[in-house]
Amino acid sequence: MTAAICWDVFPLELSLDLKRAATIRRLDPGQDLFLQGDKSGEIFAILSGRTKAWRVKEDGVLCTMLLLGPSEIIGAVGMMQGAINPVSVTALDKVTAACWPVTLFHETLRHDNDLANLLLQVVARRAEQMTDRFDDVAGLPVEERLARLLLRLSFQNGRLGGDSSVVLKLRQQDLADMCFTTVPTVSRTLTSWEQSGIVVASRGRIRIPRLARVAALTGVELD
Repeated sequence: MTAAICWDVFPLELSLDLKRAATIRRLDPGQDLFLQGDKSGEIFAILSGRTKAWRVKEDGVLCTMLLLGPSEIIGAVGMMQGAINPVSVTALDKVTAACWPVTLFHETLRHDNDLANLLLQVVARRAEQMTDRFDDVAGLPVEERLARLLLRLSFQNGRLGGDSSVVLKLRQQDLADMCFTTVPTVSRTLTSWEQSGIVVASRGRIRIPRLARVAALTGVELD
């Protein structure tokens, strides 16, 4: 089922055989694409909606690592890493994704050097995203961690200027997980910022009237 896929915006250049082999998967919020430790069985390309990549740490605590949306390739790290998924990925919204069996990608990689190079770029991008995430939280106070996170998530929607207004659909639990802090701490910070007019927070939603004000909390100047 490939009719619903717009290949012009797809981040990988695929062969006609792979395009024909793609199937459409539709997931409801809370539904898992795959779980940490599972054998890598499928590669996904997110067409619409958002997912979160998360893992369970050794102490049993769940940690949200990344939010991944349209045009992101999911499952490549598990495939390249030896067939074990290092994280779980769960739908946050209603998600539509193209998917392929990992075995099909393995067969194609044997004779398609361009696809192999592009998948390596996907894996390198994921490593860069994780490095950026840890840079955001290493040794920083919670307020700056949260501001950096909101700024980074805002820019996932495209290049934005200082006067841009942004709405992010996020639970405070997800923000707390990604900032390595607690929900009460996130709530207190957002309340303080709301009183200063920096954000407008409501259940599952944060509106940033002017992005430059959040950027200023991180020492970044936006045009």
